[in-house]
Amino acid sequence: MSDEPIRAEARPVDTVTIGVPTGEIPVVGSTSAVPDEIVINAEPRLPRRTLGVAALAVALLVVVGTAVAVGLATGAAYEAATIVAWLAIGASGVVVVAGLLAIAADRGRRWGVAAVLIGVAANPFLLRSILALFGEPATA
Repeated sequence: MSDEPIRAEARPVDTVTIGVPTGEIPVVGSTSAVPDEIVINAEPRLPRRTLGVAALAVALLVVVGTAVAVGLATGAAYEAATIVAWLAIGASGVVVVAGLLAIAADRGRRWGVAAVLIGVAANPFLLRSILALFGEPATA
């Protein structure tokens, strides 16, 4: 080993170069198996937001489904309104689970929070239950 000081030089941010002197590592047979330098890509990856964004997109579809169900019920198409409402209830459950997964896995955390809030607020069953607290609708 030599007593020379270690010199450092500035490198670009996107790569890190580690120099490995070939003379200090004993290799049986040949020294060609040891590389002169190793280049590691240190470029930071962008965060993946697809789960949170997808959950929010489905949450917006739940809002549309709930609005369609209310519109159908207002027009006396109760059977169609019931089917659309049940689909919206199931989809809102999927949205809440996907939003919670996005929050936990940091895959679009803010989008996931928005998806959970919208998924809960747009759930037709919960919406009806909350509105029932303010008074039952009058029946004809």
